Amino acid sequence: MRRALFMMVTGLGIVAFHGGVVHAGDKGHKLAACKADVDKLCKDAPRGSGGVGRCLREHEAQLSEACKKAIDQVKAEREAMKQACAPDAERLCRDVGRGPGRVLGCLESHRNELGEACRKKLDERPRR
Repeated sequence: MRRALFMMVTGLGIVAFHGGVVHAGDKGHKLAACKADVDKLCKDAPRGSGGVGRCLREHEAQLSEACKKAIDQVKAEREAMKQACAPDAERLCRDVGRGPGRVLGCLESHRNELGEACRKKLDERPRR
């Protein structure tokens, strides 16, 4: 169970990443640097189902340096959230099924019960 939970917490960042790619053209978005790469390499990838993220991973060698740097930053933030929220997710969201945003939703619903580190990471996330 612990291994699956860590994968779900890691999934928090993946959801943000996939959602970010869909909106990568928004100025100021963390993955705005990937817009040209998405337009060039992933124009036919399905939006909203992880298709763009899969496409970018498949074309990693062809990505611009700016996009690679933005993706690395998102990955680092995802890892920081995993580290900060894993104990709370294990304690409060143990029975939450896998799927986009489920653990994140669980953590949000228990905001008043979260440790300070996890609450801070949730507060740092951009609102969609």
